[in-house]
Order: sequence, then structure tokens, then C-alpha cells
Amino acid sequence: MSEISGSMMVRHDALMSVAAAMRADAAELDAVIERLGRAVGATSSLARWPAGRAFHEHAEAALATIQRAARRAADDQAGAARKLTDTALNYEQAESAILHTLPRAS
Repeated sequence: MSEISGSMMVRHDALMSVAAAMRADAAELDAVIERLGRAVGATSSLARWPAGRAFHEHAEAALATIQRAARRAADDQAGAARKLTDTALNYEQAESAILHTLPRAS
């Protein structure tokens, strides 16, 4: 295994851009979840006959599972966006502190 050394330049504007894109993705997921919520009960009229009831129950269970998965994904995406924003702000503050601490060149 080779050793990697060096430095990595972090651009806070790039981190902020990625965070904004992730927040937009999370908002899109929220919109999908809302549309899925309006579909709850859409197959209830089928529940009057045995095969229809089975279909309705399976459709509702599948819908609930999809909603839970989408909610987790949206929450994870929003959380990651918050962490990227915090990281970008921390780098920006550190850079500012370093620049204020270093002696100015004449």
C-alpha cells in the first residue's frame, strides 16, 4: 500500500454549491412524498370484494414503505447538506482567522 502525502485545497464555495444542490434534491423528495400522500386510499373502493381487498392492502403497504424510504432519504440528504454547509463555514472562518493572524506582506 502506498502512502499518500500532500495537501488538499478545500473550496468553501464548491461545498456550498453542492449543499444547495442537495437541499434542492431533498425538496424534490419532499414534493414526491406529498404526492404519494395524496394517493393514500386511492384503491379503497376495491376493498369491497376479496381480491380487491388484498390488492388494496398490498398497495397501501407498498405506498407506506415507499413513503418511509423517501422520508429517510430526504432527511439524510438534508442532513448531509447541513453538514456540508457547516464544513464550508468552518473552513471560511478558519481561513479568515489565518489571514488575520499572518503578518501582512509589505
